[in-house]
Amino acid sequence: ACTCVATPVFRGAKVEGYDPQGYLDQYEQAAKALKSGDLPDEIKERLEAQKAEKGRDFDRTKQILLVMRYQQGIS
Repeated sequence: ACTCVATPVFRGAKVEGYDPQGYLDQYEQAAKALKSGDLPDEIKERLEAQKAEKGRDFDRTKQILLVMRYQQGIS
């Protein structure tokens, strides 16, 4: 279950624990792994299964996010 809480952030404010560059680095690392195919067979199979299930709704961004979750130990 999501425990996110919407929080307004004003220009120049710091949000504890938020590292936009870190998240961008993780995204780019996942995108490179997806492009190169340097992924475990389990993840490749999950990508193929989700592509088959969702068709066009499973775009590149969603594929990258699946890889990110794997790389972060979330999935």
